[in-house]
Amino acid sequence: MLETFTIKIEKNKSSKENNFIIIPSSEQVEKRLIEQINISWQLAINYLQKHFNNPYKHHTVIINFNKIYVQYEGYSLGMTITLVFLQELFRFYNTPLTLNVKGNVTFSGGLDFEGSIKPLSKEIIEKKVETVFFQISIILPCQKMI
Repeated sequence: MLETFTIKIEKNKSSKENNFIIIPSSEQVEKRLIEQINISWQLAINYLQKHFNNPYKHHTVIINFNKIYVQYEGYSLGMTITLVFLQELFRFYNTPLTLNVKGNVTFSGGLDFEGSIKPLSKEIIEKKVETVFFQISIILPCQKMI
């Protein structure tokens, strides 16, 4: 199944660090997922700083998964969450920049600190394409062939 999530960004007034809240929260969030969230956040903040002079030093970021189908592991959320961080930061700071991702779009791939996409194996790509194919087949009504 494909996952959707929403992000809310607030100024963190009570702490001297960024605070990431993942909802729903499991007992243990996978280490690579936390690492990817931090990398994606830093990439988004670095890009924001090129176009907006004085962002707050610390934020509270709420990542709300709309449905949890599996326990998320690894870095594959990187590209998606970086784009959504940028979209929400532009909105939060009311910048002249906007990023609107509309429609049925799916992203995958972890990012490193330079913003490069980490390589995916052929097997992982095939599995992800199969997941997207069957998810879309469930959502779209079947049409009779003429």
